[in-house]
Amino acid sequence: MALPLLRFYKNGNRNMKVIHETAVAASVTELLMEASEECYQYSVETRISLLETLAAITIYEPIAQACVEMDVGRDLVRIIKSTSDFRSYVVSLAIEVQFNLIEVGG
Repeated sequence: MALPLLRFYKNGNRNMKVIHETAVAASVTELLMEASEECYQYSVETRISLLETLAAITIYEPIAQACVEMDVGRDLVRIIKSTSDFRSYVVSLAIEVQFNLIEVGG
């Protein structure tokens, strides 16, 4: 792994530190839970936006660890399983987030 990227994983930047101090990761994770999706009946675009947000913020190690503790991996697997087309962008994003959680969050 390249040294600047490793440094970013560990130290982040000021934006990632602010996001870590807020409830953004917890809110996005809660919105991806099965009960929330059933309650609000999300469109595909909303699901894509939530997954893109998770993909962007789980690059920073403390956020990734917090997401792992919130068990977002289970919801990502459920999203992959429930998607009819395995080649869809939703599946690609869910796999990217899973990879970030495994690589960065441990």
